Amino acid sequence: NITLQYIALVFVFVFVFRMNSSLHYLFFVLALSLSSDCYCAEAVISVYVIAGQSNAEGQGELSHLRALVDSPLTAETYSHLVDQNGDWAVLDNVYCRYNENERIGKLTAGFGFRTHKIGPELEFGHIIGNATDDTVLIIKTTWGGASLAADFRPPSSGDPIYDYEILGDDGTSVSAEGLTYGHRYRQMINLITDSLANINQIIPDYDGSGWKLNGFVWFQGFSDVIDTRKLTEYATNLIYLVQDVRNDLSVPDLPFVIGELGMQGPVANADHQTMRTIQRGVTEFSGFRTLMAFAETSTAVVMDVQDGFNFDGPGHFHYDGRADTFLDIGASFA
Repeated sequence: NITLQYIALVFVFVFVFRMNSSLHYLFFVLALSLSSDCYCAEAVISVYVIAGQSNAEGQGELSHLRALVDSPLTAETYSHLVDQNGDWAVLDNVYCRYNENERIGKLTAGFGFRTHKIGPELEFGHIIGNATDDTVLIIKTTWGGASLAADFRPPSSGDPIYDYEILGDDGTSVSAEGLTYGHRYRQMINLITDSLANINQIIPDYDGSGWKLNGFVWFQGFSDVIDTRKLTEYATNLIYLVQDVRNDLSVPDLPFVIGELGMQGPVANADHQTMRTIQRGVTEFSGFRTLMAFAETSTAVVMDVQDGFNFDGPGHFHYDGRADTFLDIGASFA
């Protein structure tokens, strides 16, 4: 009981200050420790952000996940994803908000790009939720086709150093006149701050006990790797992204996980290898190193698919749409 603990502290305070003043400092340290314990004893919401483009949205097919759950060869591995009736398990202590109002509620299968898809949030939520007694909130701020150089461009990057062009509906290049750079970045920050200010609208039984932003996952890169100009400035933009997110959310020590651009598997072409080197290098940047992590995703790719579960075609843009791959990716983020 917090109230009784504070009353006890008052009595100790009076007792100590009647004694030698050398004990005053000791009491002060003890009081801070007990106060901190009292706060942590309350139910605090542990908040995590998953941001990026289409693979962060989630492209793993539920039909594949159902096959994995039903197969005698893999049923045990994925049994935690279903309840005793064989329906998709719903996590009582993990909630998810996907973009503005795309999907909100207790985490279960179907929080991917469409309700028949899953993303990294599913296994990530299972692992984090099982590791804590806290209620967990995952905020997904993800948009397909969004580049860091333009759409997610952080404020510190300033205006682009090149004339940006986009593809029109007919596939031809059209001018991006009037395009607002960084609009997804601002949308992301606004969505996070709105979620934190209105947690009771996401978690109905929230008691006002507080929240803590515990981690930020960045899973993006394809829309930059395909443009040499964007790839060239990716390292600078990613460093600024980390700095600006921490500043704008007022969490200077916010831990970051950078998810590898890994859809080509362990062996990738030159541009993809360059992107991976950049992503890993930023996590080892001297200003970030103790609060950054690099999560490999290329090792989750199933090469030369033989089981028929390839929903992506030859491009592999979305990790073949395989549910097992997206579960593995979510686990690497956790």
